[in-house]
Amino acid sequence: MLQTLYQAISINFFTTFFFFHIFFRYQQRITSPALRSVILGIGFGIAQYIYRQYPIHEGMSELIILGGTTFITAAVFGGGIAAFVSTFSPLFYEWMFHAGHHPVTLYDGAFNLLIASVVTVVFSLVRWKKWILWTALHVLFHIHLFLITDPELSFALLRFAVELVCGALIYYFISYMHESNESRRRLESHAITDGLTGLYNARFFQQAICKSFESTRRSGAELALLLLDIDHFKKINDSLGHPTGDLVLTEFASQLQRFFHERGGIVSRNGGEEFSVLCQGLPSGDVIRAVEDFQALVRTRLFIAEHKDGPLRLTFSGGLVFRSTEHADAKSLYEAADEALYHAKRDGRDRVCGAGFGEKAKSAHS
Repeated sequence: MLQTLYQAISINFFTTFFFFHIFFRYQQRITSPALRSVILGIGFGIAQYIYRQYPIHEGMSELIILGGTTFITAAVFGGGIAAFVSTFSPLFYEWMFHAGHHPVTLYDGAFNLLIASVVTVVFSLVRWKKWILWTALHVLFHIHLFLITDPELSFALLRFAVELVCGALIYYFISYMHESNESRRRLESHAITDGLTGLYNARFFQQAICKSFESTRRSGAELALLLLDIDHFKKINDSLGHPTGDLVLTEFASQLQRFFHERGGIVSRNGGEEFSVLCQGLPSGDVIRAVEDFQALVRTRLFIAEHKDGPLRLTFSGGLVFRSTEHADAKSLYEAADEALYHAKRDGRDRVCGAGFGEKAKSAHS
């Protein structure tokens, strides 16, 4: 029995680790929550099917299946959709691969439908901690199993204990993998996100401009870089204080992100009151019009209107450049935009200048 138990546990945990390592690593690429739940349910269903192929049966009057209540764990991590998919997919696999040996009956389908419905309703309506719900449903499942199979009490208690312990280990193992993945994702996000505004930070900008430059150089697509500074921002900090200045930065960043994200731009805060926008694949004329429209939006908007120090009117200075053969690399593109920004400040601020592009990047102010 110990050998069989060791074999079952090894196979169960290998299956669990293999699938969920892949799923948790790439789940952010699945944009649809429903599709994510379906895939999660399929994974739990595959795991449960494999668990059923390696039961403990030596010296037992009936089978003991480690991880036999995996569908309940599916509801914890994927909700009702995952619970239904993981409940019915093992039946489908049984029908596909073992139809002659283990025919799937109408009773099997009805029983699984009842189980999935109960699990979904409980997790939707009962606001207990998930591990308490998991334990309660596990107990209810084995009470039901005891009533319909009528085994010896000693065997029923043994089966309950073994499956509860192994199921709890699987639950903990998946939870650990999930939390580890979430922690890694949060660390990765914090590493490229500006803590004040929620925009990308300078580190991400450096990676993005290099990647975009090489990509557009190979493909021949347009690449525009806009650097911009809020005009006279130091006066806001000095006269109204840094907390008010932070509110101004946050609102300005929100408007910048909303405006250029719709146009496919990558918006970053590079430090202080300096921001950047990378536009890849957008025609130069569309970029110029977008910059002009955003400048008009900023000029007419009342910032921090509801704050005691508001409302405030803002303007910004910008340097706009387009990738050309004059730029050997991303660094030279950035230096050209920075030079254009310097000219915009020197010429009186509240304008956008283009380094070496003449009328193409003229200011909306002129």
